Amino acid sequence: MREGGQGLRGFVGEQIRSAQQAGRTPTTLDPDREATTLLALVDGLMLHVLIGRLDAATALASLDYHLDHIFSRPA
Repeated sequence: MREGGQGLRGFVGEQIRSAQQAGRTPTTLDPDREATTLLALVDGLMLHVLIGRLDAATALASLDYHLDHIFSRPA
């Protein structure tokens, strides 16, 4: 399980790096930290949906909000 999590975190980090190189996300972001934060957010949102604290639409809106933060156009 640990290897799978590291693999996914690495994949997400690489996607963020690629977006930085393409000018689609700020270069000031730390791709590895953003990947860790994004995956933790997804885990937490999923848990809150499963236990009934959030509805799926609210969880998705929160995820979209964070993705917009990561993939905003650099100023």
